[in-house]
Amino acid sequence: MKTLHRISILVAVIFTQTPAQAHGGENLLKELKKRDNAIKGAQSEFVNSHSDVERMEHLNTQVEALNHKILTLRNLMAKEYPYVKENMSKYKLDYMGSVDESLVQTSVLLEQLEQVLEE
Repeated sequence: MKTLHRISILVAVIFTQTPAQAHGGENLLKELKKRDNAIKGAQSEFVNSHSDVERMEHLNTQVEALNHKILTLRNLMAKEYPYVKENMSKYKLDYMGSVDESLVQTSVLLEQLEQVLEE
């Protein structure tokens, strides 16, 4: 029951929308790279963590970064329309590739959460 409660809280945090900040195009790309680096760093640090407190901190970092990244991508796609391909984008961004990467990162996050909850 406690595990189910933790999972439902995590899912709520992931899908809760937070206000997105307005950025110029280049700043949005830098913001996406910054969030990617934060996610990759937290995923790497998770592996080396020895306490549940540290692991939960790394999971929280990943959730916050993924949430912000997805909101930023959504804002970019809404701005340029979803049918625009990378070569048509004024930001030269592969939207679908970036969204796919976010989904892979979410999958790793959930696998790590399962490890914490199983211990």
